[in-house]
Amino acid sequence: MLKKLNTLNKKIQFLLLSFISLYFLVYFFIISPKIKEHLVSNEHMYYEIQLKKISEIINNHALLLFNYENSLDDNDNKQALLEKKRTEEIIKITNLTRQLKIKKNGYVLLIDKKTHKYIHPFAQIDNKDIRVVSKLLNQDLYKMVVKAFETKQPMKYMWYKKGNTEKLYKKIAWVSYNKYFDFYILSAAYEEDILQIYERVNKTIIILSILMFLIIYIIILNYARKITNPLNNLISNINTFKKGDYEENSYLEINSNDEFELLNNEFKDMKDKIVNNISHLENQISIRTKELERKLYVDELTQLKNNYALTEKLKEKESASVIVLSVNKFRDINELYGYEVGNSLIKKISKIFKKIARKNKLKLFKLEGVTFAFLKEGSLNFDKFSKKVIKAQKKLNNQSIYLDEIKDYVYLNTTLGISTSHQTPLKSATTALNKAKREHKDYCFFNDNIDEKAIIKLNNQWNKKIKHAISSNNIIPFYQAIVNEKKEIIRYEVLMRLKEKNKKGVSFHSPYYFLDISKKTNQYEILSSIIIHESLKKLSKTSYNLSINMNYSDTQDEKIKALLNKYIKNKKIGKRLTIEILEDDQILDYDKLNDFVKKYKMLGVKFAIDDFGSGYSNLLNIIKLKPDFIKIDGSLVKNIDQDLVSFNLVKSIVKFSEEMDIKVIAEFVHNKTIFKQLKKLNIYGYQGYYFHEPKEF
Repeated sequence: MLKKLNTLNKKIQFLLLSFISLYFLVYFFIISPKIKEHLVSNEHMYYEIQLKKISEIINNHALLLFNYENSLDDNDNKQALLEKKRTEEIIKITNLTRQLKIKKNGYVLLIDKKTHKYIHPFAQIDNKDIRVVSKLLNQDLYKMVVKAFETKQPMKYMWYKKGNTEKLYKKIAWVSYNKYFDFYILSAAYEEDILQIYERVNKTIIILSILMFLIIYIIILNYARKITNPLNNLISNINTFKKGDYEENSYLEINSNDEFELLNNEFKDMKDKIVNNISHLENQISIRTKELERKLYVDELTQLKNNYALTEKLKEKESASVIVLSVNKFRDINELYGYEVGNSLIKKISKIFKKIARKNKLKLFKLEGVTFAFLKEGSLNFDKFSKKVIKAQKKLNNQSIYLDEIKDYVYLNTTLGISTSHQTPLKSATTALNKAKREHKDYCFFNDNIDEKAIIKLNNQWNKKIKHAISSNNIIPFYQAIVNEKKEIIRYEVLMRLKEKNKKGVSFHSPYYFLDISKKTNQYEILSSIIIHESLKKLSKTSYNLSINMNYSDTQDEKIKALLNKYIKNKKIGKRLTIEILEDDQILDYDKLNDFVKKYKMLGVKFAIDDFGSGYSNLLNIIKLKPDFIKIDGSLVKNIDQDLVSFNLVKSIVKFSEEMDIKVIAEFVHNKTIFKQLKKLNIYGYQGYYFHEPKEF
C-alpha cells in the first residue's frame, strides 16, 4: 500500500512539474510578449497625449497672439506692440516647458526652427544649438526631428540623463510642430522608463505564479500522502481552526512518526502564524482607525481640530459660547501670490490665533477656508466677554505678518460672529458672521432679532425696489466734492443713489443697502451703466471735473466702452473725467485692465485706484497701471488721529506715491482733527462729510 502511495505521489509530482513547465513556456513565449506590447503601446499613447496637450496649450498662446494682432489698430506702433506681445507669450511657453515633467524622467522640450536652439529643462542643454549638440553625440538630431514630424513616427536617439553625462541612454520622442511660433515640440522619455512598468508587471506575475504553484504543489503532495486515520485527525484539526477555535487543547494529537505527524506540526505552525498575523492585523487596524479619526477631526494644514471636531464637542456641552472668525480678502493672496504663499500665511495666522486662545483660555478650531472658531465652555459674563473680544479683534486687525516668500508684510483684517448661551452656538455664530459681512461691520453678536428668514425677505424686498427704480428712472447720481488743503473743490465723485417714494416722502438709499443684492440678482451691470451714462451726460453739459467708479467687469463691458468712446471722442470730455477702479475688486486679468487704462489715458482720461489699502494690494500690478491718483481707504483714515499703525501706514503710502509721481486723496475725512493730521502728510486731495455731503446738483 505504501509503495502504491509513493508511486502515486511521484506521478502527481511529475504531472504538477510538467504542468508548471508548460505554463511558464506558454507565458514566456506567448503571453509575456503580448503584455509587453500592450503596456509599451499604452505608455507610447500616454506620451503622445501629453504632446497633444502641450501642443494645444501652445496653440492657445498662438491664438491669443493672433487675436491680439487683429485687435491692434494699424499704426507705427503695431509691429512693436505685436513683437512685445509675441516675446511675452514665448516667455510664458518657455517657462511652462521648463517646468513640465512627465512621469519620472520624461519631459517636454522645444526646438526653434529658425535658430535651431533648444528650449530644454536641462540647464546645460537649454538655449544650445541642436547642431552643436548633435556633433557631440554623433547624431544628426535636427534631421531626426524633422523626419519624425514628417513621417508621424516616434524619433529614437541616444541621450544623457540629468546629472550623468558619462553614459548615453536610449530615448524615444514624439514630435509636433507649431507653425505660428515656428517651434518643434517634443515629448521625450527614456526607453528603460517605458519598459519599467512591463518589467514590474512581468516580475509580479512570475512571483505570484511561483507562489501559487508552490502552494498547490505542497497541498496536493501532502494530501496525497494522507489516507489513514491521521488524515481524519488532521481534517478535524483544520475544521476546528476554521471555526475560530485557537485553543491548543481543542486539537487532536498525531503521533504516527511519519509524514502525517510532520504535516500536523506544520499545520500547527501555520495556525500559530495566522493567529499572530490576525493579532498583528488587529493592531494595524486599530492604528489605521486612529489615523482616520485624526484626519476626520484634524485640519491637515494647521493641525488644529476641525469643524467636525467642534460639532462633536458642542454635542457634549450644555452651555458654550462660539466666536467664528473669518480672515477677509484672503482670496487675493491666493490669486496674487499662489496657494503656497496662501498656505504659509494660514499657518502663521493659526499660530497667532493659538496664542490668543491660550491667553484667553479658549479652544481653537479650523473651519473651512480661512475661517476659525474659538470655543468658550460653560457660562460667562457677557459684558466682560464682549469687551475682551472687541479689544482683541482691534489689536488683531492692526497686526502685520511678514511673509518670507514675497519679502513683504500683509495686514490682517477680520470679521467676527459671536454667539453666547444659545442652543446651536456654531450655527448662530455663523449667522452673526454673515450678517456682519453683509453690513460691512467688524463683528456682530447673535441675538434673537437675527432672523435668516427675515433677511431673505428683506433681500427680496430690495430686489423688487431695484427693479422698480430701474424701470421708473429712480437710479440717480449724487455728487461729493473732493477738495485741496485750502478746501477748494477740485472735482466731484459721482455716487449712486436709489430714490424711493413712500408715505413719509422721498428717501435716497446708499448702495450699502442694495449693491450686493444687485450683484446676486444680475442687476448690477444695469445700475452701473445708468450711473456712468448720467455722469457722462453731466460732463458734456457742464465744466465740472468728475470721478466715476468702475470695477473690473465694467472695464471689460463692451456696451460701457462704447458709451465712453461716444462721449469722450464726440464731446471732448476726456481731460475732465477720472475713472476710479476699485482696488479690492476681483481683478481677473491685469493685462486686460492695463490695456483699458492705456487706451483711455491716450484720450486724456485720468485714473485712480479706489479704496487703496482695503485689501492685499498687488503693488507690482498697480504700478504697471500707472494711476494718476491713489484714494486711501476710509478704514485707514477714520481713526488716524488715534491709531498709530494707521497713521504710519498712510504715511508709507504717501511716500511710496510721491516716489511714483502719484497723487494721494484721503477718503472719510469726517472732522477737523483728522483733516489737520492728514495735512501733515502732504496729501493732495481730501473727501468726506467734514467738507461736503453727497447730494444732487
